[in-house]
Amino acid sequence: AFGALKIKNKGGTGMHWKVAAVNSLDYNDRRFYTAVHKGAQNFSRGPDTAPLPPPPLYTWTSQQQLSKLSSFFAAGTTVDDDAAPVHLSPPFYFYGLEVSGMNISSNGLLSFDPDYKPGLDWGGVLGTSSMPNGVVAPYWDDLTCSENQGCQVMVGMQVKQNTDALTGACGAAQYAAVQFQNFRLIGTSSQGELSCEVRLYTDGCIEVLYKETPDDSMWWTSVGLENMQGLAGHDVSSQLPFAEKQPFGVMFVPSVSLTGTNTSKSAAGNLSVAEASELRLHVEGPKSRQSWLTVHAEDPKSSWVSERRVRVAQVVFSAAWHTEPWGPCRRASCEQAG
Repeated sequence: AFGALKIKNKGGTGMHWKVAAVNSLDYNDRRFYTAVHKGAQNFSRGPDTAPLPPPPLYTWTSQQQLSKLSSFFAAGTTVDDDAAPVHLSPPFYFYGLEVSGMNISSNGLLSFDPDYKPGLDWGGVLGTSSMPNGVVAPYWDDLTCSENQGCQVMVGMQVKQNTDALTGACGAAQYAAVQFQNFRLIGTSSQGELSCEVRLYTDGCIEVLYKETPDDSMWWTSVGLENMQGLAGHDVSSQLPFAEKQPFGVMFVPSVSLTGTNTSKSAAGNLSVAEASELRLHVEGPKSRQSWLTVHAEDPKSSWVSERRVRVAQVVFSAAWHTEPWGPCRRASCEQAG
């Protein structure tokens, strides 16, 4: 379901505005995202569900659009229980909060937690207050990365989609990409390596693409998301087709995705006196998932600040019809050749 919010400056000076937060109506993040993947049951699109995107097709961002994260090997050619910070530009909306930085851990996760500390995340459970929090976990386990064995992390900001694919749906905007290449599990006899890619789309959608995964039972592996407080986790490791040993993808679809304005891809902007902007968004999943948008505004000198909260709800329509035999043909164009 698509919609728009008109934002207008009715004051006497210029105004900067941005969406400061997107919250579930009951401020419960446990159902903020819907996981879309092969075999998921949310593609029935019943009368209570707005259209969700199809399962993502496996693709791999080309090396020409990425660069090697050299700081990942700052402590040596083998990385174990360590991480490297990365600045996100433009910012990314995670559980509706704008984040501009993350840590990429050697243990197969990204953390947006500003208090993140490397070395404490060799294993964990999504949905607990223990650190780290604010997690995207493509494959959270006790991993190691040896540069001498071809392991590396590749990153890219503002990666462009094929313009023919820009439909406005979830995952059709530009994205920041993180590739984990040739990581290995520690302390097991598992064969195979981990190579996967995380895409953080500017509209808040998160896509994870798996090229190769270890031959392991995944008893301790977590795959999914956790909010900034750690109180809401979404682990889908048992639902994904790892056993098929074929490349695949999973998309985490937020209940509300911000797709930018009529003039830019950002959910922010500057407005002169009497000028207006249209913030575009789409809402997906069960219609019971309603949300709040918090729009923050201030003048150029920050001498005044204002916030407005807007409730976002969707109405899901369904149609049914009954067909009967056609009546007599009254036009030559509808006659059957015989």
